[in-house]
Amino acid sequence: MSPCRSVVAIAATGGADQVEERMTTAISWQEMAPDPPALAAGQRWHVFLSYRSVNRPWVVHLYDVLRGHGYEVFLDQVVLVPGD
Repeated sequence: MSPCRSVVAIAATGGADQVEERMTTAISWQEMAPDPPALAAGQRWHVFLSYRSVNRPWVVHLYDVLRGHGYEVFLDQVVLVPGD
Protein backbone atom coordinates (compact mmCIF):
# COMPACT_ATOMS: atom_id res chain seq x y z
CA MET A 1 0.00 0.00 0.00
CA SER A 2 1.40 3.42 -0.88
CA PRO A 3 2.09 5.91 1.97
CA CYS A 4 -0.68 8.17 0.65
CA ARG A 5 -3.24 5.36 0.72
CA SER A 6 -2.10 4.41 4.23
CA VAL A 7 -2.65 7.93 5.52
CA VAL A 8 -6.08 8.09 3.90
CA ALA A 9 -7.05 4.72 5.40
CA ILE A 10 -5.92 5.79 8.87
CA ALA A 11 -7.64 9.14 8.56
CA ALA A 12 -10.88 7.38 7.68
CA THR A 13 -10.68 5.02 10.66
CA GLY A 14 -8.58 6.83 13.24
CA GLY A 15 -7.95 10.49 13.65
CA ALA A 16 -5.42 13.29 13.35
CA ASP A 17 -3.06 11.78 15.94
CA GLN A 18 -2.80 8.53 13.99
CA VAL A 19 -2.28 10.36 10.70
CA GLU A 20 0.55 12.40 12.24
CA GLU A 21 2.11 9.22 13.66
CA ARG A 22 1.94 7.50 10.24
CA MET A 23 3.49 10.50 8.48
CA THR A 24 6.32 10.60 11.03
CA THR A 25 6.94 6.89 10.41
CA ALA A 26 7.00 7.47 6.65
CA ILE A 27 9.61 10.20 7.07
CA SER A 28 11.79 8.27 9.52
CA TRP A 29 12.23 5.19 7.29
CA GLN A 30 13.72 7.44 4.61
CA GLU A 31 16.13 8.92 7.14
CA MET A 32 17.25 5.39 8.05
CA ALA A 33 17.61 4.13 4.46
CA PRO A 34 21.16 2.94 3.75
CA ASP A 35 23.38 4.68 1.24
CA PRO A 36 23.87 2.71 -1.96
CA PRO A 37 27.03 0.63 -2.24
CA ALA A 38 29.66 1.55 -4.80
CA LEU A 39 28.96 0.06 -8.20
CA ALA A 40 31.40 -2.61 -9.36
CA ALA A 41 33.37 -2.08 -12.55
CA GLY A 42 31.04 -2.42 -15.53
CA GLN A 43 27.92 -2.11 -13.38
CA ARG A 44 25.51 0.76 -14.15
CA TRP A 45 22.54 0.10 -11.90
CA HIS A 46 21.81 -0.63 -8.25
CA VAL A 47 18.14 -1.31 -9.00
CA PHE A 48 16.16 -2.52 -12.02
CA LEU A 49 12.46 -1.70 -11.76
CA SER A 50 10.09 -4.04 -13.55
CA TYR A 51 6.38 -3.27 -13.31
CA ARG A 52 2.94 -3.51 -14.90
CA SER A 53 1.71 -0.31 -16.53
CA VAL A 54 -1.17 -0.05 -14.03
CA ASN A 55 1.50 0.43 -11.32
CA ARG A 56 3.46 3.09 -13.22
CA PRO A 57 2.60 6.06 -10.93
CA TRP A 58 3.73 4.14 -7.84
CA VAL A 59 6.90 2.92 -9.57
CA VAL A 60 7.78 6.43 -10.77
CA HIS A 61 7.47 7.63 -7.17
CA LEU A 62 9.70 4.76 -6.01
CA TYR A 63 12.19 5.71 -8.74
CA ASP A 64 12.27 9.29 -7.44
CA VAL A 65 12.78 8.16 -3.84
CA LEU A 66 15.60 5.77 -4.76
CA ARG A 67 17.32 8.39 -6.94
CA GLY A 68 16.98 10.87 -4.08
CA HIS A 69 18.94 8.44 -1.92
CA GLY A 70 21.71 8.16 -4.49
CA TYR A 71 20.80 4.86 -6.14
CA GLU A 72 21.31 4.38 -9.87
CA VAL A 73 17.96 3.07 -11.06
CA PHE A 74 16.98 1.52 -14.38
CA LEU A 75 13.46 2.58 -15.33
CA ASP A 76 12.52 1.89 -18.93
CA GLN A 77 10.76 5.18 -19.58
CA VAL A 78 13.80 7.12 -18.36
CA VAL A 79 16.64 5.03 -19.83
CA LEU A 80 15.31 3.62 -23.08
CA VAL A 81 14.74 5.71 -26.17
CA PRO A 82 12.25 4.78 -28.91
CA GLY A 83 13.73 2.08 -31.11
CA ASP A 84 15.89 0.45 -28.40
